[in-house]
Order: sequence, then C-alpha cells, then structure tokens
Amino acid sequence: MARQVKSGVVAADPSKWSPKSQQTISFHYIREYSDISYNCWRCKKAAVFTAEDQRYTYEIKKAPIDQRRILCEECWKELHRIDRDIKSCQQSWSESKKSLKLDKEFLANWLQLLVSRAAYVPYHGNRPVIYVSWHYAQQFIVWLNKKTGRTYRLPTESGWEYAARAGTSTAYYWGDAFDSTRAANDHSRTEPVGAHPPNAFGLYDMAGNVWQCVEDCNHDSYANAPTDGSAWTTGDCTYRVSRGGAWINDPTGLRVSYRASPNALGLVNYQGFRLAQDQ
Repeated sequence: MARQVKSGVVAADPSKWSPKSQQTISFHYIREYSDISYNCWRCKKAAVFTAEDQRYTYEIKKAPIDQRRILCEECWKELHRIDRDIKSCQQSWSESKKSLKLDKEFLANWLQLLVSRAAYVPYHGNRPVIYVSWHYAQQFIVWLNKKTGRTYRLPTESGWEYAARAGTSTAYYWGDAFDSTRAANDHSRTEPVGAHPPNAFGLYDMAGNVWQCVEDCNHDSYANAPTDGSAWTTGDCTYRVSRGGAWINDPTGLRVSYRASPNALGLVNYQGFRLAQDQ
C-alpha cells in the first residue's frame, strides 16, 4: 500500500510555525512557500529568503531555524568561512602538544575569529552561549585564566553531578516527577539564564537550556572510572561527555544521571558550558 502524503499550506515565515515544526520538517509533508523579504541582520541590506531556499533549508536538510533567514547570501557565506577557520583552529588545538596552549599568535587568531563570528550571530540578552565545542571551551579557559589570574576549568563529570543533585538522589534535583516549571526545555529555543528556580545549592539551569561540557572523555559505562572525583581523561577522547540536557530534550534527557557524548569539535545550537573555579 502506498504511503499517504499529507499536504497543507503553512505560513511562509518559519518563525510563525509551531515549535515542533521549527525543530524539524518531515519529508512526509508537502509545504507551500512564498518569498520573504527582509533586511540582513549583519549588513542591513535588503534581501530575499526565496521559496526555493526555504524548501532546501527546512525540508531536504531538515535543519532547525537559524541564521539562514536573517543573513543575506554574502554574509551567510562569510559566516561559513569564519566557521571553517574556527574548526581548523579547533582541530589544531585537539592534535597539538601543550606548547600550542601558550602560543600567543594562535590564541590571538582564535579570539579574533570568535569576535568576527559574533558580528554575524545575534545573541539575545541573558541567554547561554551556544555553538561552542569542548575545544572552544578549553581555549576560552586559557584566555580567561590569563586575563583574571584565577584558575577556572570545566567541571569533572562526577563534580557536575554532585553539584546538580545538590544532596538529592532522585531522578531530578527536585524529585522523581518531572516539573516543567523547573526545567528549560520549551523545544523552540534557549531561555534567559535563571528563568527557572535553582537547586538547593543555588545553581540555575542544571536541567535543560543547553548541554554543559565536562572534562571527561566518553566511556560506555562507569566501569573502572576514577573514584576520587577527578576527570576520566583516557578512552575515546574524540568524544567528550556533556550533562544537563537542553531546550530540545524531553524529560528523560533532563534527568540528573543522563549523559551525552558529542564530538569534541562539534558546534551546535544546544550546547554550551559551565565553569568551575579552583581556590
């Protein structure tokens, strides 16, 4: 029996779609589009988001809404060039010896790339940083420690869970039943930091908003894991552990014990990081 294909007319502007539609577009649906006129967020020039581009962006690639509908073609290509250079820096960092972490020219180039990228990506108020990888976080830490004279680092996985649980042993830091008023997972975008109540340690956003990088390398289980609270830095370090869940996750992904293991070079709109400070 042939599979039925649903059809329908939807708003041409993707920002008017339902939250579920904004996340991913199924090929089972045929949608009709019209051109959208707008001003480029970066250069302010008049631009058109064509119906054909919309089909490619939202149906074939099944991509979430992002800069493609607010940047003109020229600025979008420049953003891609910057992203390629950033990825190259990250790759060099991941393969380098420790000496590169003290290379002033490398760090200066890296920071300039980040500054350049920020000019093309609109960040909204008090929301967590996104499109950051584990290696991005490590390079930022080197700069921050030098700038402040303090010692910041990514938390270890066990340290993160201790802080997230805040003395509890339940599925979530508030209990075993999911409570949407305490978690940042509206499935459409990040929320302002601190929009939900903190845990007993006074920490905000430990359930949802963005995944948080930790220091540890990926392992399929906790067998032979360190027992002293230190990071597990052996194993498959191409992938690093992230904790806490994000705005895209259902309640299962927001449990305190839930873990993910993204590529250490990955740049996505649902991952950020939180730092710990050594005294």
